[in-house]
Formats: sequence, structure tokens, C-alpha cells
Amino acid sequence: MGDDVDDTDPERRDLDTRSPDPDTPSPDDGTRRRPFALVLIAALGAWKTYEAIAAATVQATIAPSLYLLGLGSFAVSLLGPRRLQVPTFLAGAALCLAAIGVETRP
Repeated sequence: MGDDVDDTDPERRDLDTRSPDPDTPSPDDGTRRRPFALVLIAALGAWKTYEAIAAATVQATIAPSLYLLGLGSFAVSLLGPRRLQVPTFLAGAALCLAAIGVETRP
């Protein structure tokens, strides 16, 4: 009878005590928390792209290309869904280690 609640009242709307689920990321969450990492990946990616384009031989393009694939995997591990973070991080690490192996091979 006396429960006439006005949903448009701002004081009533603020009384909602439900907290958001901590496991559910907001849409802006990915880029807001990791701007330095994304800038670093973009800078290294631009540098390795330049190295691959300016390479004198086809053989010299392999290492920068592997680095680029590794950096792409690191970007997916930062921005992608939670279930892909570990596999893409490990793939990125393996690709970068392979690039180091190609570069240091005599």
C-alpha cells in the first residue's frame, strides 16, 4: 500500500548495493590498465617492421618477422580473453626466442 517507490529519484538509485562482478572486465579495461605495454609493443613492432623491410636478403627478414609474430602474440595476451592469455604469452615467448636463435646463428 505505502510502497510507492519512485525509480527516478536519484537518492533511491544510489541505494543499489550490488557490486559488479570482479571477474567481468569492463569494455575499456584492456587498454586503460596497460598503456605502457601497448606503446612498447607498437614501438618494437614498428622497429622490427622497418628491419624486415630494409633487410638486404630474404634470410635477414626471418628474425624480424619472428619478432613481429611474437609481439603480436604478446599484444593478444594483454588484450585478448582471459582463456587465451597464457597460451598466447607462451607462443610470443617461443617466437621471440626462435628469433634470437636465428639472429645468433653463425
